[in-house]
Amino acid sequence: MRRKKAAGDCACGRVGIRSLSKEEFDFLKSGAINIISMLDVMKFQDWPDTAAKYLSGNIYISIDLDVFDPSIMPSVGTPEPGALSGMIF
Repeated sequence: MRRKKAAGDCACGRVGIRSLSKEEFDFLKSGAINIISMLDVMKFQDWPDTAAKYLSGNIYISIDLDVFDPSIMPSVGTPEPGALSGMIF
C-alpha cells in the first residue's frame, strides 16, 4: 500500500486495524492513508459509509485475513481478539 501511495495512483485506506508497528503508526499518522480502526467498526454503525467516502475511480481491494476473528479464521499469522466476525464483514 505504501508503494501504491508513493506512486500517487491511488487513494488508500485500511479498515479493521487492531495493532500496528511503530513504523506503520508513524506513516499512517502522517495522513497518507485513511484508517478506520476495529474500534471504529465496533462503535459506529455507519463505518461503511465513512469508508465509501474515501473511494473513487478504480478500486482495488486486498483483504488481510488477520482482520477476521480467530474463531472463524484460526490459521492466521497474527491472531488477535476483537476482530471482524463473518456477520460484520
